[in-house]
Amino acid sequence: MKEIDLAAAKLAVAEAEAASPTVKEAAVWFMAKIMEGKKSAAAVRYRLDRLITLIGDKKISHVTRQDIIAGG
Repeated sequence: MKEIDLAAAKLAVAEAEAASPTVKEAAVWFMAKIMEGKKSAAAVRYRLDRLITLIGDKKISHVTRQDIIAGG
């Protein structure tokens, strides 16, 4: 019984991991939904573009403060 529960838990973790967006996907969503039409959008877009250049392909759930510090 524990083997089945363990397999189900591993499957659930894998599915959640696959559903987690990358940094780039999250930044694009944020700009489209939250910053659209705001005066500060250009400045925020500039900073997010720099962030995307550094770590854009990583899953957002795997990014740490150290990734940002090391990239900057």
